Amino acid sequence: MKTAPRCAGALALAAGVLLAAGCKAPPKPRKFINEMSRSNQKLASAAKEFAKRLEPLKGGQAVKAGDVRGAYQAAASALADVKKQYEDAQVPTRSKAAPALLEKYRAFLEAEQKILDGPLKRILAIAEDQSKDPRTRWAEIQPLMTQANSEEQKATQALSTAQSEYAKEHNLELKTQY
Repeated sequence: MKTAPRCAGALALAAGVLLAAGCKAPPKPRKFINEMSRSNQKLASAAKEFAKRLEPLKGGQAVKAGDVRGAYQAAASALADVKKQYEDAQVPTRSKAAPALLEKYRAFLEAEQKILDGPLKRILAIAEDQSKDPRTRWAEIQPLMTQANSEEQKATQALSTAQSEYAKEHNLELKTQY
């Protein structure tokens, strides 16, 4: 009889230690995919801002190198934040599709990192090069933007399929896929 209270106390202590260590319950299916969607929106917003800072070149106008660099750094920061969020992410329990979705999302984030470190970094260097006129810089940037978009489309194909399978398993409707 005396062992039961000791076990209960030990279990409560263990649970308290786990909670204090930052362990949390796995997310519910809807929350899991909604968080992923919010992360995608954060990345997309940063990418749009970077593209917006390049727009004047298209019309033959100069850009402020600091603005372009700031937008690039904001995109890099957004990506780093999202990658960190998904390093130790948990998946919903009893979901067959969740582990595959998380794996595909992490692969997508790695592809985004390669795009940031490759074509977008080269675009930044071209945009900052004041020795060339704006139209020449735009002509050099366009193929790199096409390359970045192509690489991103490849990365999103597998993710899109995994999202659809996950949504189907959990009877969720995807408003947008990415």
